[in-house]
Amino acid sequence: MPNVRSLLQPVLDHAAFRQTARQLAEGARETTLSGLTRTAKALAIAGFAHELNRPLIVLTGENEVADELRQAAQTFLNWLEGKPEPNAASVLPALDCTPYDGRSPHPEISERRAVALWNIARDRTRILFVPVAALLGRFRDRIYYSSLALELKQGDELSMDDLVEHLGGVGYEKGEPVSSVGQFSLRGGILDVFPPGAPWPAALGNPPVERTF
Repeated sequence: MPNVRSLLQPVLDHAAFRQTARQLAEGARETTLSGLTRTAKALAIAGFAHELNRPLIVLTGENEVADELRQAAQTFLNWLEGKPEPNAASVLPALDCTPYDGRSPHPEISERRAVALWNIARDRTRILFVPVAALLGRFRDRIYYSSLALELKQGDELSMDDLVEHLGGVGYEKGEPVSSVGQFSLRGGILDVFPPGAPWPAALGNPPVERTF
């Protein structure tokens, strides 16, 4: 995207952006870049990620704001670097309930948090948008989240019993039919499983397919 990058470059060359980027690179505890629209904030964030080449955490007030910023920042970062990185910008959404509400979080939010934590653990996220309520939660060490997933690719061999044991151990539930994320079903030699981030369930048997569970 050389033409698009040339259009964005004047923003990155602006004195205010250069000063803020320099202060961040030097480890400043506090710096200010004000007067930006939401789209301009997303561009600045993508610019910092591009210039500093290190992960960034961006705090927001709500999930909706985090989602809007992530979408725009992802696009800007792809344009600046000239290559698509689908997981470069991510959101760790806040739960829609508290431990005292007596109910479980919405399944979609739980799914998105699982995918975000997995990408963080595997160093696949460069910009993480976090609502303040999500930041206040307690988390395990990154090694824990990295160990929860099992990556399978074409040609790998694994017994169905071991795979079913793994799915049950990390929180998957049996469902017949499999219709929601986090469910699996074993029918003879065919395993149906719906992993987070997938648009539909996968059927594993012979031959295997490339999936992460």
